[in-house]
Amino acid sequence: MKIRNLLKEMVDEPQVIKDLRWIVKHSQNKAVKDPVTKKKPKVDLYSASAIVQVYDKVNDKNKEKYISKSIPAMASIAFKMMK
Repeated sequence: MKIRNLLKEMVDEPQVIKDLRWIVKHSQNKAVKDPVTKKKPKVDLYSASAIVQVYDKVNDKNKEKYISKSIPAMASIAFKMMK
């Protein structure tokens, strides 16, 4: 049951989170399209992992707020929450 919910959530994820999960899975740096600025900054494994972990832990209401930020803003929030 839990796996089914996780798979459903992964299908409905925004593209930026899918790209960040790819970075974490393949342990590589990659240019990811920022949903706010439309630029493609390179994101390292450490930052991608932090962003994805915070995205997975917050509730649905806060996920919308979190995803509406730029990648540097999401990373900043993630590192503050990891402390």
